[in-house]
Amino acid sequence: MLPLKIALFTFFVLSSFFPLYGQKKPPMMEWKNCVHYLMQFPNYEGYQPPQDILKEGCPWGNWVTFPQKIVAIEAKVSPWKDPIELFKSKDFEAMYHYPDYYQEAVLDYLANPDYNDNQKKICVYAMRHISDIIDLLGEIYYLYQAKKLSTSVFEILVKQVFIVTEPHKWVNKRKNKLLDLLQAIVDMPVTTVSLKKVIKRALSGLYPDDCPYKDNFPKSYNQYAGISFPQKICDAIQQEYIEYDPYYIPQDVSQSSSYIPEFLILVDHPSHYLMSGNYYIFDQPKCQSKVARFWAIVMMHQLGAFQGDILKYDVLINSACNYYYFSPDSTKGMSLLLMESLFLRKGLSCFKYPFFILNQEDKDLQRALHRFIALPTIPCGLKEIAKKILAGTLATPQEMEYMKGYIAFRKKYFTLYETVLPSQ
Repeated sequence: MLPLKIALFTFFVLSSFFPLYGQKKPPMMEWKNCVHYLMQFPNYEGYQPPQDILKEGCPWGNWVTFPQKIVAIEAKVSPWKDPIELFKSKDFEAMYHYPDYYQEAVLDYLANPDYNDNQKKICVYAMRHISDIIDLLGEIYYLYQAKKLSTSVFEILVKQVFIVTEPHKWVNKRKNKLLDLLQAIVDMPVTTVSLKKVIKRALSGLYPDDCPYKDNFPKSYNQYAGISFPQKICDAIQQEYIEYDPYYIPQDVSQSSSYIPEFLILVDHPSHYLMSGNYYIFDQPKCQSKVARFWAIVMMHQLGAFQGDILKYDVLINSACNYYYFSPDSTKGMSLLLMESLFLRKGLSCFKYPFFILNQEDKDLQRALHRFIALPTIPCGLKEIAKKILAGTLATPQEMEYMKGYIAFRKKYFTLYETVLPSQ
């Protein structure tokens, strides 16, 4: 009975996970809750962000430019002095936990003279746990060298490099690059005397005994992953569905400025949870709830659509094959439903396919699909879908262009996770 309920849930709720092709959405739309948002997923074509986010306000779920996202953070935390105060903003917290998604936008923002130092400091603090902070330092070094960045903003990132990378534990293969970069900073005439002194001591091997840079972020904010994936997704689902009941209709929170669409934040940053989510979805002992496992796949639906994504969908497909192959006969129906949801978004006329179909020439993906096709007792319909993916014929040219357009759109526009109230 449960697989049937989930199938019905898939059709009636998740079939509207993405918009109908050509559907137009007026800006500044409001949603009753996160589930309603997923059912009426906005169309990017013709979308216009608010002109003045402070004057007009902006409900969560709408797309805004990156500068508007910083304005939204400021509206929540200003005036601020200590960087820990930035965590009052859910939009800052999302940037902090998923910095790779925002790197390009941050660099463009830092290079723009229209924004003040306090605004740029928000960006730099948010990049604290980026996957390659040394490369980021190199990029920002060139901005500083070109006098597009103030000394106070630049020093914040240098300090974070010292705190995050622990110079006394630098890995040899990265050591030379970082040492050369730090020496170049020391040699710059514009570098302050205090910063030169600290870098020189580090280069001499005296760090960290008397380094003046202190880490004032609480330990809970220093953990890159934070809460475990199972706990995150269970908390997010429970926020919307009491006891995972597919027929439960959540309360209308559209007028609440304190509502945070936690599940939407996960949907917008799928690759961060790719490995942990993969094990959670297909490792039965780790996930006792079949509906929660299904939602975990839903969370991966936009994998490959965002900047910073690591498109390794073959990992999920291989795990799906293992899950199906080793599942007892009593659970074959559930494993088939999960695999089907990897390939299709039922009832849609756009985005009804995963974004990996745009990368069908990837060798790892091809191997995973061939393995899927070779599985015994897999329904012929699913095998035909996999064959069409390999041939690049699953989606129409128009559907694929629409998907490519969405990827380009999301490089410029970002989801607002916390409502900004209009000024009085």
